[in-house]
Amino acid sequence: AIGTRSRIGDHDHAMMMRDVALEMFSIRQVMAFGEEIPDGVMDINALLEVGDGDDLSLEARSDPADHVATMCWWTDTDPIPRPVARSHNHWIAASMPTLLEAHLTSDDIILSAQYMTGLGALAGVFGPWLLSGAKLVLHEPIDVKGFVDQCEQEQDSIAVLPSPMSETMAGFFSFTGIQRAICIWPDLYR
Repeated sequence: AIGTRSRIGDHDHAMMMRDVALEMFSIRQVMAFGEEIPDGVMDINALLEVGDGDDLSLEARSDPADHVATMCWWTDTDPIPRPVARSHNHWIAASMPTLLEAHLTSDDIILSAQYMTGLGALAGVFGPWLLSGAKLVLHEPIDVKGFVDQCEQEQDSIAVLPSPMSETMAGFFSFTGIQRAICIWPDLYR
């Protein structure tokens, strides 16, 4: 499906998208809002009606922290990844629960077995590390014995684990000096 405005500048954008859809079998619906919706295009003006006093104008955000900083991709049951824009403020807000609940300080050493991809690792490891000023040590998540050895060697105070590794590691923490553990379940971070 394509959603657009009827006209963008001097261009009859809705008609242009309708013509593109005629040539491409995969585009099954063209929707538009604005004035003079052409035949063959679904008019969605009624869906966008607002009440008195509602202002839906979009203005560029003046605070650079609200600008898009990263683009992540999300797939659920749909095999096609969907882009998800995230701002600096979003990353800070997503990192704060871990930072606060784990009581991270600049004296901590974080040993992470998370790959630095996606919201879970970036908000659960990378952001809290930057905000706290702690030391971050990264480890390959598939080597459990190496992870335990590294916990002892680095004198880490916090371990960050992907969920499948958390049950395996639970019994080892009493021997390593790990004071706190953070487990990240990807399903919770959408």
